[in-house]
Amino acid sequence: MDMSKYAGSAFITLDHVKDGPIRGVIDAIEEGQYGRPVITFTTGLRFSLNVTNTQTLIKACGSESDDCIGEQVELYQGTIPYQGSLKEAVVLRHLPHDGEKKPPPARPKLPGNSGDMDDEIPF
Repeated sequence: MDMSKYAGSAFITLDHVKDGPIRGVIDAIEEGQYGRPVITFTTGLRFSLNVTNTQTLIKACGSESDDCIGEQVELYQGTIPYQGSLKEAVVLRHLPHDGEKKPPPARPKLPGNSGDMDDEIPF
């Protein structure tokens, strides 16, 4: 029997990432206390997003929370700007899918150019 469903949903804090980063797959995003989005991971762990982490997630996945479901992120100890100074915090980083690379830019086709090499030189 999987006992984790009886353990409640713990929130990830700075203490959880002091010994190293935590990776997780996003299972849901809901509005939590104080109007902040809260990520629930497939493990049941939860993480309340601050403005910096929300902006990072939007940059990676878009502004619709449903587009973040199934995405893998890493949480690590870092610093964020807060009220004019840097403060230690849990920082979110989006992890690309395995083998995910941006495709190379497409070469424009020129008129009259089929793209094949033609070794004949017309004289």
